[in-house]
Amino acid sequence: MHSLGISDVEIKEAFMEHFVSLHRYAYTLVRDSEKAKDLVQQVFVRVCKNKEQITIEHSIKAYLFRSVHNYCINSLNRDKTFDPLETISKPAFAGLGQHSIEVKELRLSIQRALEKLPPQCKQVFLLSRDSGKTYQQISQELNISVKTVEAHISKALKSLKQDLNELI
Repeated sequence: MHSLGISDVEIKEAFMEHFVSLHRYAYTLVRDSEKAKDLVQQVFVRVCKNKEQITIEHSIKAYLFRSVHNYCINSLNRDKTFDPLETISKPAFAGLGQHSIEVKELRLSIQRALEKLPPQCKQVFLLSRDSGKTYQQISQELNISVKTVEAHISKALKSLKQDLNELI
């Protein structure tokens, strides 16, 4: 455990050793190579700026992967261009015409899966995905905490993925 900060040598070694794998990991989350590269670089810039205050509990590698993960999730939440339901649905729609039976069945299945959600969970999910509202806006509108919004979104996505798993 590093409790007195990270040295410049350790940062340089970590950069040389882990940049490629961190970039690859970030890419799996954001699906944009340049954005993934920028996010990984932002993590290293922050580490350099705050090297004296950073406490590493396990390993530098684990710390960097967790940091990259958090940066990617924050970026996706800010951009609102990421829609996990859309990501789940895209392969099912590939190559199908708009009026095909398969598309109609998939949409009906998605609607049924949404109907299974608890009322507030469904409301939060639809405000986020259909209305494009941020977690902060939803929390203010419904008078709940941002953490509660995050929990509802997570629960909705898990439920939808489970319900739609056999279709995708």
